[in-house]
Amino acid sequence: ILYAGRLTPGKGPALLFEALPRVFKKFKNLKVLIAGEGFLKDKLEMIAEKFGFDRNVEFLDQVDHDKLLKTYTESLLTVVPSLWPEPFGRVALESISQGTPVVATDRGGLNEIVDDSVTGYIEEENEDSIEKAIIKAIKDNTLLGASIRKNYTSIKNKFQIVNVKNYIRIYRNLK
Repeated sequence: ILYAGRLTPGKGPALLFEALPRVFKKFKNLKVLIAGEGFLKDKLEMIAEKFGFDRNVEFLDQVDHDKLLKTYTESLLTVVPSLWPEPFGRVALESISQGTPVVATDRGGLNEIVDDSVTGYIEEENEDSIEKAIIKAIKDNTLLGASIRKNYTSIKNKFQIVNVKNYIRIYRNLK
C-alpha cells in the first residue's frame, strides 16, 4: 500500500502507522511504501520497529511525479489518513486516476473525491476505522478496481477543466 505526502502531523502518517500492526497480522507479506519527507520520519521508523513491521516499510523520500504515478498503478491501494481539513486531496484523485482505490479520512474535501464503496472507503480519523478500511480495501481490491474502471468517465468528467472554470466564474460573480 502507498502513503504519499508530507510526514507531518496534519497529514496523518502516524495514524496510518498506528493502524498497521493489526493489518500486518492479517497480511504478513504486505509492503508499505512511504513517498514523502518530513520531521515525523524518525517517529514512524520507531513505531514500525517497535511493532515489528519495519522490514515491511520502505521510505522512498521525495519521489518525482512520473515515478509516483507509476507507484500508484503498482499499489493495491493508497491511504490518505489526513487529520486536518484537507482542502482538495490531490493524492486521492491521482491514485483513483491510475485505477488504484483509496482509503481516506472524512476530512475536508476528501469525501468529494473518494466515492465511498465505489473508488475506495471514507472513514473516521481513528486507528480502528483506518485498520478495518485498509483490510476491507485489500479484500475488495478487485471489486474496487473494477468499479473505478466502470465509473472512470463520470469521475473524469467531475474533475475536468471545464468544471473548474465554471466554479471560478461562479466565485467571481459572488460579489
